[in-house]
Amino acid sequence: MPFHYGPRDHLGQILEYQIRNSQWNRIDIAVAWINEAVFAGASGEEGYDFYTAFEDFLDVEGNTINITFGNSLHGSEREGIQHLINIRDANPNRLLNIYMYDGRETFHPKVFLFSNEECGRLIVGSTNLSNAAMMYNFEAFLSIEQPIDSEEITEAQDFFLELQNWNHEEPHQNLIIQIYEGDE
Repeated sequence: MPFHYGPRDHLGQILEYQIRNSQWNRIDIAVAWINEAVFAGASGEEGYDFYTAFEDFLDVEGNTINITFGNSLHGSEREGIQHLINIRDANPNRLLNIYMYDGRETFHPKVFLFSNEECGRLIVGSTNLSNAAMMYNFEAFLSIEQPIDSEEITEAQDFFLELQNWNHEEPHQNLIIQIYEGDE
């Protein structure tokens, strides 16, 4: 049960490795914030290349990513959300679902679940999808790998299903961007 913390451990490197790990065919992510800088590696800036990692993962037939993010205090950046939409829209076969939490509570989890039909890797900690969290902040997370039918993985799957069901209809990406454009 590895415990990681940074900046000693490069959390971005650990997460990018899991995204690129061909063992997985589904990724579920719930974070409070997504910012543009987490995709910095794709533009040659310092950082990890989550943009290409997400693209490569989604270009494998049947692979799916579900991301739920928060909107509290507008910590998520419109440009970061737009990167996700661009990744999805670049290939009509990509299964990337983007959900903005619309509950009354402050949305503050940092949970990543990588899974296949046999097992799952659950990562829980303090790390948002931000470049600062991946490279510079003092962050920590615990990572466990268990059979898919284990209590830990089943409860995590239930958590993500509940998040996705809070969106009572299909996520409407243009509405998400309009909300963020209204803040400018």
